[in-house]
Amino acid sequence: MVDRDNNSGLLSELKRRRVIRSAAAYLVVAWLAIQVGSIVLPEFDAPDWAMRALIILCVAGFPPAMLAAWTLDLSRSGVQRTGESEFSRRHGAWPAFAVTLGAGVVSAGALWLLWDEFIIRDAPHLTRGAIKPQPVIAVAAPRQLIPESAESWLGDGIANLIRGDLAESQHVVVVSQARSTALAAQAVAGADPAAAWRDAGIDYLINGEVIRTPGGIVLTTYVEDLETGVQIVSPRTTGADAEAILAAIPQLTTEIKRALNIPHRERVGLFEADFASDNIAAYESYIAGLEYHIDFDYEAAEAAFKRALQLAPDYHIARFRLALVYELTGRPALAKTTLDDIPRDAGLSRRLQLYVEGARAWFVAERNLPKAIAVYENLVREYPYETEAGTLLAEAYWLDFQDQAAIAEFRRLLDIHPYDPIRWMALGERLLDVGALDEARDVLTRYAEMMPDDAYGLALLGNLAQQQGELDAAVARHRAALAKKPGFEFAILGLARSEYLRGNMPVAEELWRSLIDNEEATAGYRIDAAFDLSYVLRGRGMFAQSIEPVDALLALVEEESLRQALAMADTGLALMELGDVENARSRIDTAVASAPPPVTRYLFARGMLELRLQQYEALGITVAALRSTIETAEADATKRKAADYLAGLAALTQGQTEAAGALLESAVDGDGYPYSIYELGLARHRAATGDLDAAIMLAAEAAAKRDPGDPRLDLELDRARAQVLLAELLAESGEPSRAAAEARRFVELWQAAPAGSPELVRARALLRD
Repeated sequence: MVDRDNNSGLLSELKRRRVIRSAAAYLVVAWLAIQVGSIVLPEFDAPDWAMRALIILCVAGFPPAMLAAWTLDLSRSGVQRTGESEFSRRHGAWPAFAVTLGAGVVSAGALWLLWDEFIIRDAPHLTRGAIKPQPVIAVAAPRQLIPESAESWLGDGIANLIRGDLAESQHVVVVSQARSTALAAQAVAGADPAAAWRDAGIDYLINGEVIRTPGGIVLTTYVEDLETGVQIVSPRTTGADAEAILAAIPQLTTEIKRALNIPHRERVGLFEADFASDNIAAYESYIAGLEYHIDFDYEAAEAAFKRALQLAPDYHIARFRLALVYELTGRPALAKTTLDDIPRDAGLSRRLQLYVEGARAWFVAERNLPKAIAVYENLVREYPYETEAGTLLAEAYWLDFQDQAAIAEFRRLLDIHPYDPIRWMALGERLLDVGALDEARDVLTRYAEMMPDDAYGLALLGNLAQQQGELDAAVARHRAALAKKPGFEFAILGLARSEYLRGNMPVAEELWRSLIDNEEATAGYRIDAAFDLSYVLRGRGMFAQSIEPVDALLALVEEESLRQALAMADTGLALMELGDVENARSRIDTAVASAPPPVTRYLFARGMLELRLQQYEALGITVAALRSTIETAEADATKRKAADYLAGLAALTQGQTEAAGALLESAVDGDGYPYSIYELGLARHRAATGDLDAAIMLAAEAAAKRDPGDPRLDLELDRARAQVLLAELLAESGEPSRAAAEARRFVELWQAAPAGSPELVRARALLRD
């Protein structure tokens, strides 16, 4: 009875003191505050902890509020202490203590449950994790906080120095400048700026801000762990001017390395940073050159690097970059001269010294590719995560005909940089070149997904469609690439080839000539266009016209040096067809004498001339030369087929049919590239021996021999001549209608050839018959 009275008395006392009403009101107000906070705080970009702090404050305020409700009354006279009652006089202070304690226990329990179930589990754990081994690091240009600043180039300059310093370490993977620039653009465009970097596989992002204050320039650098969102370190660098900021970069990168647990050497990067700070205008031009180079604007890059060297003649890093531009634009002689101006004691870092040494072997007319490969292999061994080194090694392998080694190196780079679209593009391009079309499609599709607006990717997909025989799709993709980037030479060349293959010669010729005549275009693409046009004109019997595109660019061809022998041999064969024997011999002999190994193609051209002139003794020497040297198993097979064909045709013209048959069969059936001219020779042998069915079959195969994956425009003349022979064989076998159809197709193809061309005369005779 006593307990019931006590409980009843306490409940009545709580009601009298309005504690229950106050508790209900407090809970309603707290709930409303939390609801309003959840709406308002995000609109003002409040940090994540602000909402959690509001909730904690509301819960923690409950016990003091209940104590105040027990003790105080709010009346018209103001806040007064609650009057005593019989209950309070009888029980003293313990009820107030009990109310406060109970409210505190309830609040503590609610706070613990809220923290454990919602705040801790749902909130990101912004704690610094252990530094990752071999981290992937991107360096973004610090933001310029002053619009139209005179130092607008400074952000890129700072990023370049930091990136170069970090790249000297073998303990990190540093993302290239081109990739960093692309990711920075994606980050600005995206709703979550960090997502672009994080999704690209970047572990740590180095960025910052540059601002000019009355006291000078302030550079604040942030090193952010993208997985946790924690800033590991944010050093601040101040200087009176840009020179002072650049001079402080080595110390800044030392601090960054220390924060990332990267072993560092105090002198790494000092030379470049010191040079940049002492030659600020030259460094500004150098940075501009790098930007132009990334955008494939080689003309502007060349001008910028030259300007840097005019301002600072000892700026040998700019000199190396200028030599690279010369090489990429088909001017190896200038590249070599430029590299020769870099002294051996130029004070470059070990990494840059290896780049220059590799270039000295590569960027020369004779191209010492084995030495270049050895240097780049050493560079990759010492700096395995250096993207540019791996790319140069792969390209050197490719030029040295080590196709699989090049592809393997591109795959290695992708293992390191799987989110780098440039590596996907490079691998896809090489897979296209070797005819691995299925894998190339997968790789290039991945590239297109990563870079959907890239003109080069669209053009490569156009080339893929072309090699798969989907010519309408190829034309559409090449035109889409040109819509993205008008005047894009790579796409123009691909479009010309696709239009030609689908029978639109006037459009193809116009496209080729637009490249040949464009003096602003890259030399390599102009030369490619000249050879393509020359081959298709030769395949149409227009031998005099076929010489003109190549001769028009002979100066560029000689400067490029790679295709000088090819130009001499091809134009020499055209002169042979025109009956200009002396000039033909002179050009072909020049090709044989100047060609780097393998020389099979040029010896074969000399053999064709000797065969045409029936100089069998000289031809025997050429055949012996083809058989005498062996570079690789593939080259050996190619030479053997060429030698067998020349010897077999010589035997056939001299009436030695049995020996001719064995040799020509060997040329057709042996390993090596299956040239249609070999089947054409065997078809003539079979016709000479009366086996017309076999001759017709061989001639038909030779006429139709075009692999969409490797159209070989240089073989158009052989295909055309096979068509004439097929028409003659069909007529001889008593099939005049089929013979006339083949002859008519040939006459249409050769309609612009001189009327007295022997093949054209024979084809027209078949039509009259």
